[in-house]
Amino acid sequence: FTNGGGYPRRRLARLDAAGTVDTNFYPDVEGTVACLAAMPNGQIVLGGSFTRVSGQTRSGLARLNADGSLDSGFAPSVLGPFGSAVSCLALQPSGKLLVGGSFFTINGEARRGLARLNANGALDLDFVAPPNMHPAPEVNAIVPLASGLVLACGSFSSGATHFENMMWLQPDGAWAGYGYSAPTLGSGAIYAALEQPDGKVVVGGRDFR
Repeated sequence: FTNGGGYPRRRLARLDAAGTVDTNFYPDVEGTVACLAAMPNGQIVLGGSFTRVSGQTRSGLARLNADGSLDSGFAPSVLGPFGSAVSCLALQPSGKLLVGGSFFTINGEARRGLARLNANGALDLDFVAPPNMHPAPEVNAIVPLASGLVLACGSFSSGATHFENMMWLQPDGAWAGYGYSAPTLGSGAIYAALEQPDGKVVVGGRDFR
C-alpha cells in the first residue's frame, strides 16, 4: 500500500488502538514488508523483499527505533535466488532473532531458508539448520516452542522421510530426531503456525492432502 487513513505511507504504517494512523511514525520502505517482530525495547524488525528503508540500503531486513527512524547499526544482508526474501521472524527469550524465508546466504554465510541473528544483526554461527533441505527451501513460519525446541514450517523436504514442510530443531538448529515427525502434506505448503497452551501445534496453509 501507499496510503493509510488518508496519509501517504509506503508499505508500513502504525495505528493507535482506535485504528487511527500515527502521523509521527513514517519510515519509507521500497519493496514488500512480509513480517514484523516487536523488540522489548520498543524497536521493530522488518522482514521482506525490500531494498531500501528511509533512503538507506537494506537487503530484506531492517530495524526501526520506536519513533520509526532507521537503526543504522543493524544492517544484515540477505540474498536468495530472487534477491532478498524474508518471510517470517521470531524473537527468542535470549534476545536472538530467528529469520526464515527463501534465501541462500545471510551476511555472506551459507544459510538455506533459516538462520538466527544476534541482537546486533550479526549471524549466530552456533545455529545451523539442516543443510539438506530442498528444493529451494521456503520457511514461512517459525515458532520457538515452550520445550526449547524450534518449529520451522514452509515448503521444503529433507530428501528422506524424516521431515517434509515441518521440522523440529534443537536449540543449535540441528534436527531434533525421529521422535518428532509430522504428517506428509503432499505438495502443500505451510504459511502459519502457533503453539497452544497445551503444547499442541496448529498449522495453516494450502493444498494439504
